[in-house]
Amino acid sequence: MTGLPAILLFSRSAAVESKHKRLVKGQLRNQQVLRAMIARTKRLVSATNLPVYTYTESEQKGQDFGGRLSQAIAEVMDKGHEQVIVLGNDSPQLRGRDLLNAADLLSAGDQLVGRDSHGGAYLIGLQKKHFNAQRFAALPWQTNQLFNALAALIDEATAAGLDACCPCKSEDEKQNGRLVFLRSLQDINALNDLRRISDFIQHQAWLWRVVASFLARPTAAFFTPPAVRNTLFTKTAISRRGPPALL
Repeated sequence: MTGLPAILLFSRSAAVESKHKRLVKGQLRNQQVLRAMIARTKRLVSATNLPVYTYTESEQKGQDFGGRLSQAIAEVMDKGHEQVIVLGNDSPQLRGRDLLNAADLLSAGDQLVGRDSHGGAYLIGLQKKHFNAQRFAALPWQTNQLFNALAALIDEATAAGLDACCPCKSEDEKQNGRLVFLRSLQDINALNDLRRISDFIQHQAWLWRVVASFLARPTAAFFTPPAVRNTLFTKTAISRRGPPALL
């Protein structure tokens, strides 16, 4: 058993992810954007000095998204980790301090969920003692109903666990061990998602560099007329998904 929370990066490779998620026109260009987001997420998790487990399509097992994610979480917990932080690859606004804060909350006994802009979750923090793999797998993954269903399941499991192990404690004494909601972030499933955080992206060299290079006038990146944009980017409907496979 280890006292440190582990990070599970649940993410398909850029080559496979690009078959399911089209952000810009052209397969190679699309892969370039996705590769940049995945690489940046890997840098973030590595800088935390927490144990990190990366599950690409090669390591994922199961018939559907929920089953594959649930299996991956169980495997990480079986390696001796009592707490697991689950991440995808498509939240550019995620910061290193968000991960360290999540680790501190988990170490204090809490569980946590960070809501994404499509009703899913960009980060999930779980306690092994409250984790039910079967119920977790059955959640409405990749829909805009995920966040509410996930929060309800975690809240129920946390409350049941506290009442079972600490029946004599007062409500004040049970403050650690609750469900904590993290700040909401934009996840990136389509071009419009990038447009929504264009001001933020312009100050993120790692992403601005690769996105701006697709435009005829890089300095005007997200402010070119719609008619011009439509020749450079692929329009896609926003997909409803949980931590992408995270994805």
